[in-house]
Amino acid sequence: MTSLTAFFHARLAPFDQVIACEQLRAIHARLGWPLPRRRCVGEEVAEAAGATEAVLWDFEPDEGQLMARWDQSEWNRRPVSAFSDLLAEASYSLGVVAGRTTLSGFNEQIYDDELAGNVSAVQWFQFYGASIAHRWSRDELLAGPFEHVRVFPDGSVALTIGPSPYESSGWPEAAAHLGLRLRPRAGQG
Repeated sequence: MTSLTAFFHARLAPFDQVIACEQLRAIHARLGWPLPRRRCVGEEVAEAAGATEAVLWDFEPDEGQLMARWDQSEWNRRPVSAFSDLLAEASYSLGVVAGRTTLSGFNEQIYDDELAGNVSAVQWFQFYGASIAHRWSRDELLAGPFEHVRVFPDGSVALTIGPSPYESSGWPEAAAHLGLRLRPRAGQG
């Protein structure tokens, strides 16, 4: 049986990778996740003692990109909320402007026009920084067809749609509720 991999892609202001790694380690520890083992793909970094690779975080600090990936087998070991909580905490702590999960690798990245608020995709989990999230009221978000809504003190919001990133039910309804016109997915019209 082939195991699927899920991805999270986010855009943020250029950042210091060392500080970002320390923030991620603190978030992992606080939420009871194994410590992240590697800081960056393609870069040799000392491994943390006893660390595993439940979620692999990748960075492109100069381009303001944060990426994460995990295997479906890891998904089966944890409750749904553990993944959305980890992504929400990391996004908020690191100052993500926009981020979302995808099953098709990093092809469905966050586009430049989305950073200006022209959101064109909805996936299982999305994070909108305050500069984008202000377009929806708290009540509007809480009334939506979402599995979970988390609004942060600065107005940023994390939305989880459906029970799993491996099921796409509810995504069109969520997009309609948010008033989004979605960009066609790769390989589709």
